[in-house]
Amino acid sequence: MIKSLNLDQIPIISKTIIDIFKYERKNQIEFSQTLSEIIAKDPGLSSKILKFANSPYYGFMGKISTVRHAINLLGVETVKNIVLRSSITDIFLKLKNDKILKNIYTYFLKRGLIAGVVSKILCETLGLGTPESFLLRGTLLKIGNIALIMNFEEKYDFVVEKLYDNDLLDEERRRFGTDSVEVGKYLVEQWNFPYEFYQSIDNHIEIKNNDYISKVAYISNLFSELLLLKDETKRDLLMDRFKVKLKEIFNLSFSDIDVFKGELELEIKLFIEGAPEFSDNCKEVLELFDNIQKKLVEEINDLEEINKKLNKLKNQIALEKKYLKLNLRFAKSLSWISEPQYLINKILHQINYLTQKAEAKFIFWDINSKQFYAYKLNDSKNNVYIYDLKKAPLYERSYKLREIQIKNFDDSILVVIPVFYETTSYGIIPILFENKKDYSSELISAIETAANIVANAFNNYYSNERVKKEIIKKYVMFDEIKNGMFNNQRMKEIIKELQLYNIHKYILRSIIHKLNNKLTPVIGYAQMIEGKSADEKMNERVSIIRKNSDEVVQILNRLFEQFSAPVLQKEIINLNMLIKEKIQLIDYKIKEEGIKVEFELENGLPDIYFSRVQLGDVIMNLIVNSIEAVERTDKAEKRLKVKTYYDSLNFYIEVSDNGVGIDEKIQEKIFEPFFTTYDNKNGLGLNFVHGFVNANQGSIDIKSKVGVGTTITISFYAKTIKQPKKEKIDKGNFKILIVDDEESLVELLTEFLNYEGLNNISTAKDGEKAINLIKKNQYNLIITDIRMPKVSGIELYRWLKSEKKDVDVIFITAEISSEELNKIINNDKIPILQKPFSLMEFTGLIYEFISKKYMEV
Repeated sequence: MIKSLNLDQIPIISKTIIDIFKYERKNQIEFSQTLSEIIAKDPGLSSKILKFANSPYYGFMGKISTVRHAINLLGVETVKNIVLRSSITDIFLKLKNDKILKNIYTYFLKRGLIAGVVSKILCETLGLGTPESFLLRGTLLKIGNIALIMNFEEKYDFVVEKLYDNDLLDEERRRFGTDSVEVGKYLVEQWNFPYEFYQSIDNHIEIKNNDYISKVAYISNLFSELLLLKDETKRDLLMDRFKVKLKEIFNLSFSDIDVFKGELELEIKLFIEGAPEFSDNCKEVLELFDNIQKKLVEEINDLEEINKKLNKLKNQIALEKKYLKLNLRFAKSLSWISEPQYLINKILHQINYLTQKAEAKFIFWDINSKQFYAYKLNDSKNNVYIYDLKKAPLYERSYKLREIQIKNFDDSILVVIPVFYETTSYGIIPILFENKKDYSSELISAIETAANIVANAFNNYYSNERVKKEIIKKYVMFDEIKNGMFNNQRMKEIIKELQLYNIHKYILRSIIHKLNNKLTPVIGYAQMIEGKSADEKMNERVSIIRKNSDEVVQILNRLFEQFSAPVLQKEIINLNMLIKEKIQLIDYKIKEEGIKVEFELENGLPDIYFSRVQLGDVIMNLIVNSIEAVERTDKAEKRLKVKTYYDSLNFYIEVSDNGVGIDEKIQEKIFEPFFTTYDNKNGLGLNFVHGFVNANQGSIDIKSKVGVGTTITISFYAKTIKQPKKEKIDKGNFKILIVDDEESLVELLTEFLNYEGLNNISTAKDGEKAINLIKKNQYNLIITDIRMPKVSGIELYRWLKSEKKDVDVIFITAEISSEELNKIINNDKIPILQKPFSLMEFTGLIYEFISKKYMEV
């Protein structure tokens, strides 16, 4: 099909240009002579060469008179390109004279102009070679279309300017059996053009070779197609594709090639000089270019604006991420339950850290005194003052509306941030930025987040206070609520009891304190002499004394729990010893029911650092639960088994019994609060165990069968203790001072310590005498009561701290723990023994301090 084309329709290319390329391989001097001879044969072409050479573009106006002179001054490559341009112009002129193909020829004229110029610009931008050579190859990209038009003018009447190049190829193949790309490659082969022309035509619609000539041809043609496409929607899509390909292939953006328009105007001007009849078409190309360039500039400006916004957003995100990390650290630093003054100081420190240069204060609403108080960073109580919020309208508005208020001054700015949780306001935080540059919306947002965190902490504190107040009401009315309805008269009595509570609690506190003090030596002496007398009757009497004392202790402990939770002070504990200690406390119950107790306690179980009270309660709840299950059976042999083991990560306690068992239907409910199958129980024991396990990364496993028995296994995590070697402990040089106003207790503890081989013991009846002794002597350990005449145990401890005495302290007390005592215990890690305490518990704590320097926690 291609061989049947009439190439004589393009006479200038088939003769003059072919002759030029035929001799091009000769050296510069010889080819210059040959080129001038070839051009001289064509007077019209010679005239064009001289006209171009004398144009303002080349700067030789009126100086060049011969073709040979023009070649010497302009160069062979430039003259060759001028000849080829002239030949193409002639082709376009031939097409223009054909009325049928007038619109089609105009389209390909513009495509050639644009592709050639863009090829030249890319060549110069990328430094690829001779720009004129790229211009020429770009101009000839559509030579195949021209050949098809000249041979099939009647069939080439479709609207080509509305088609993509790929669609145009498909249409050509359908109509002519071949396409313009194949025809163009055939032509340049027949004319013996250099291979680069073939390569450019072969790759200008689809890149097949990974070289710059092919890539330049592809991008140049793509832009020419983009510029002349009629369909705006298609053009926008093609624009996106062009920009992507330009970036992908050459890593350039349209804005990088800022010489497009200037080069295009220059090339068009030269083209018009050679062919003035094309001036209208050329101007149209420039207008098209102007329009698309304006659109591109708008897009570039839009992109720059978007980039600015993105960079701003990126900076905002980075800043917010930084503030978020700081606020997360701030939230973690707050204790679960913290007093208001502590929280105020923490939030002011956080604001100071975030702002650096701003002045902040906290105006706090005290719900107890119903007053506003103003705090500054690191204020002492003496510097805190009552604040009248009504005198500051901006402050009052922020507090009432729970909204951030901002006031601008000349150089500074005031921001007022409310501190509130749900419907409750806790105050406001005014912040003065003396320099407006230090203020930003991201910073205010971060401070607002910190204020929300501390507001939640305030809520936790006050909720906890309310819960503590409700504890009394809950225990007083619990039985009545559980047993059902009660009449109005009973309701009135309960209300009256609650009103009298404040009076009763002081009486009960005093009674409990006295009884605990008196019971401690009774139980202590009973433990020392029980089972050691030769008189069996005497041993029984001592046992009765100890058992009844234990029952009294349990009653007092229940009363004690009405007023405050036990202090969860951590200490070194041996799990096996603690289990035996708890079993011993209810030994009388076990013997009364005839229960056989078995132990399977792992030898060498490491000591742990844990709360003795909390773990003891868990053990007691499990054991008591099993005892009660066994009590309800008629079995001849009643068994209870306690097992312990350790797997290097968790500790395990397994309690088994052959009691009544638990119905499978209710096994999931037994850990729910207040669920019980016993009429006289509150259903909180196993719920407490469940809470303990969850809090200590453990698990609970129940295996039970009705009528057979139950096994409950719990696991929990605890820090282990490395025990010292016993031979390293030197008891003889360990000096102890006992401070207590109960003489019988002092005598008991002294006698017991002597019995344990600790003979270096001193005593004092109050804190004042203890201070005098400490001034004269050096002690390793001080055991002191809390409530004493003259100087209390807490005042003694403060004096020790102020004097920087290097001495360990143990508190022993029958007092219900106060807020002040709890703070010392938790902050300074001071151990406490609640009277009455067991001698085994007392011994373990003393040996902990004796061997402390050999231990690693």
